Amino acid sequence: MPQRSAGLLIYRRTGGVFEFLLVHPGGPFWARKDEGAWSIPKGLVDESEDELAAARREAVE
Repeated sequence: MPQRSAGLLIYRRTGGVFEFLLVHPGGPFWARKDEGAWSIPKGLVDESEDELAAARREAVE
């Protein structure tokens, strides 16, 4: 069965300027890889949750 992932694009607008939250990817795939990589907070969806719940969980983690 294919793996599903979910994430959130977290942003704020301050003084007419948008700011975005980006993180360094983690996990075994990114171990010892390019440290210049950035991504939105995201992760795998557990079987017992939907995509939005997974995205919220990953943002908190």
